[in-house]
Amino acid sequence: MTISNSRVFIDTNILFYANDPASVFGAQAIARINEFASLNNEMVISGQTIREYAAVTLRNTVYHKLDLQASIAVVLRNIARFQRDFEVLHDSPDVLQNWLSFLPLLKTGKDVFDFNITATLKANGIHNILTHNEKDFAIFGNWLTVLPSDCEKNPLHPFAIHPNELSLSHRRPAASPTKTAWPTEPDKTANNSASLPPRWTK
Repeated sequence: MTISNSRVFIDTNILFYANDPASVFGAQAIARINEFASLNNEMVISGQTIREYAAVTLRNTVYHKLDLQASIAVVLRNIARFQRDFEVLHDSPDVLQNWLSFLPLLKTGKDVFDFNITATLKANGIHNILTHNEKDFAIFGNWLTVLPSDCEKNPLHPFAIHPNELSLSHRRPAASPTKTAWPTEPDKTANNSASLPPRWTK
């Protein structure tokens, strides 16, 4: 499906895959982000997805008994990149009211968090989401276009976090749609001592 001159929300799982360019999952996630960005779409995340990214990363750091302070430094560096490269949405009274209206549709506990993402999209007039878990948002298909990651499905959902520096801002430019693609390799000079082999456990 081709989406252009619009806004595309990046789900948390895509953020994780995009931070592991060395894996097939990372390469595919980056390719999808670049695909939509090249069509003059503004790429969007939220405060919630940033917090989910941090929570899963640091929880796995503790689980694997890795250097917590080093991992926090990686998380902060990557969050700074996210804030620089993407539009970041935040909760508002409208988001809360949308979330409350969606709550009767809840089937599992995880829906609480997915519904808040959906409530954020509705409050901000966004109708596209790029995700690895299409079924999580299928219930809103009457107004929300769910864009698959095209990542090979794997029950372990492996990913690793690299503190690579990405130079592209995926905010839609005011004058020119010309964009430079994200690097397809991690920064070889970066300290990857905090890289993790965790599972997607959101």
